[in-house]
Amino acid sequence: MRGLGGQLRVGLLLGAVWSPCGGPTLGAASVLAAQSGGAGTATLTMASFGLGAALPLGLIGPVSRAAVRWRGVALHGGKSLKIAMGLALIVIGARGSCPGWIAAWKSGSSPPRRNG
Repeated sequence: MRGLGGQLRVGLLLGAVWSPCGGPTLGAASVLAAQSGGAGTATLTMASFGLGAALPLGLIGPVSRAAVRWRGVALHGGKSLKIAMGLALIVIGARGSCPGWIAAWKSGSSPPRRNG
């Protein structure tokens, strides 16, 4: 999503997702501003609404850019972790599958007890 076309698509998507939530809130802020009785209070109310709506979006941008930068590191770490967990399961499985347990499972009897 590079360039102006990508930014336009992201903006359209954000507008489509945000509209159902932002519309009623904007309506409430507009009614509150209209009932305030003065242009100064109405301006302050609408400016506060605009700042409150824009601030989280302004913070999401840098955070998402940082997340995209770390994506490759996380994917590589996830692959390494999957391999390590797979090896650990193989080792645990190999240790637990001694011949006495297999014989007991096949015969349907209790596993042999160790004296010691």
